[in-house]
Amino acid sequence: MVDDGFVPVQSLGPSANVRGNFNAPKFQCAETRTEWIMNRLRTFAIIVSAVSCVLSACATTQTSNFSSEDTLTPGIFLEPEPRTALPPGVELRNPGVELRKPGVELRKLHNQGLQLTKSFEGFRGRLYNDAAGYCTIAYGHVVKLAPCDGSEPDEFLNGVSEPRGGELLVKDLERAQRAVMTNVGMWATMNLTDGQYAALCDFTFNVGGGNLKSSTLLQVINAGQFDRVPSQFRRWTMAGGKELAALKARREREIDLFFDGLPKPKAAPPTRGGEDLSPIDIRKGEGQRNPTALGRAPLASADSQSRGTLSKQFSQ
Repeated sequence: MVDDGFVPVQSLGPSANVRGNFNAPKFQCAETRTEWIMNRLRTFAIIVSAVSCVLSACATTQTSNFSSEDTLTPGIFLEPEPRTALPPGVELRNPGVELRKPGVELRKLHNQGLQLTKSFEGFRGRLYNDAAGYCTIAYGHVVKLAPCDGSEPDEFLNGVSEPRGGELLVKDLERAQRAVMTNVGMWATMNLTDGQYAALCDFTFNVGGGNLKSSTLLQVINAGQFDRVPSQFRRWTMAGGKELAALKARREREIDLFFDGLPKPKAAPPTRGGEDLSPIDIRKGEGQRNPTALGRAPLASADSQSRGTLSKQFSQ
């Protein structure tokens, strides 16, 4: 029997003064009670510490269950959904979606362009963390801008098939398609070949719509200076301050697709007006447009012509 410092009442006898007998060893009882409380507190602290360690180990185990891949986050996921700048009452819509107000259908991306994006993103059926630590699956589909931790939707935790991954990519590419149709302008988009449109969609998926919008590449396309397109594509080959072979290869494939069925410029023409051909980091972008890059005034008329064409279309 453990001695806890308390004297059983029965041992004091029937005539004992219980209050008086307990008053005598008061200090001893209080000291013993304090030790008992301290022992219990120490035990509780040990239990709490053990539970914390277990929970921490579980969390670490959950995070470590997901592999890390040296893949770049598609730039289209690193910016807000693009807002289309179209005339009042007109908006982009997906094919087959009926609207009460006039809508411009999202131009379909042909299979050759989809396969280009698939080849460079690569398919992974299980969740993984990309080079930036973002939880990703399938063809570069970013589940969240944070590491995988087991809280993801069951569909992704259980893994996805390649056909399902293709569906996710088609949906993700719509953001790039909208950015291309908005920034290139409807009049130019309708005149682009399927290959040119697909190449720009892949480029935008990789670097982001904001970088397309502020690029000299966009300027030369809107100016119809396609002989200058290859040299502008080839500038976007850096990430994190380093030139990457994968980005160089991707740009060459985009150039090939852009000029599919068309004469391809053999070499970059001489620069005019000091056109900048320096490498660009896809995470930093080119910044503000440089009017002197083309040796002419900024092509503000491109958007104006696009808006004017659309206004005429829907006013008829």
